[in-house]
Amino acid sequence: MRWYWIVDPQLRSIKVLERGADGRYTHALDATDGSVDVPGCEGLRLGLGALWEEVDLLGAEEGGAPEEEQESSPP
Repeated sequence: MRWYWIVDPQLRSIKVLERGADGRYTHALDATDGSVDVPGCEGLRLGLGALWEEVDLLGAEEGGAPEEEQESSPP
């Protein structure tokens, strides 16, 4: 596998690793906000703010509150 993506919705981070000729992975992208061009996917640009908003909406639809709300809610 040449490209390996790690998306962490709780940390709001995306990492993309690329496997080199020696078989080892190196960081190709490490981002938490803004718009990023995704290595290995020519023409693919991700708006991370919009992505995290969608994650929050999906959590709300499934009955989960966004992490910020959970932390500030009284027990």
